[in-house]
Amino acid sequence: MNKSKFLNGQRTEPVIPTGIIDDNIIQVKANKGKFDPDIFTLLHNDSIILSVEAIDRDYFFDLPEFKIYEKLTKGMKSAVKIEGLGVGKYRFSCSETCTGIVEVESESDEKD
Repeated sequence: MNKSKFLNGQRTEPVIPTGIIDDNIIQVKANKGKFDPDIFTLLHNDSIILSVEAIDRDYFFDLPEFKIYEKLTKGMKSAVKIEGLGVGKYRFSCSETCTGIVEVESESDEKD
């Protein structure tokens, strides 16, 4: 899955898709009224951490079905942990106009 590069025997940056820095940590930028990326997928009973950097103003992360509400301060990185407690698609809000999706899949969905 996530592979690391080695240079002179030293580990360098992992070779991974844009936005992901670890299996369970996703780099997110909040800027110009939206999140990038704005769709997050995880497996049931697994968890992810969004490392959100608010670029241009304060934002929030509101995912009511999971009882998550975090204030995201401009110029700071904030960690938002999401645990996949129920299979389904859930809409989150991050400002008056900013929304996105958290999708929790069953392990059997991943294998299909």
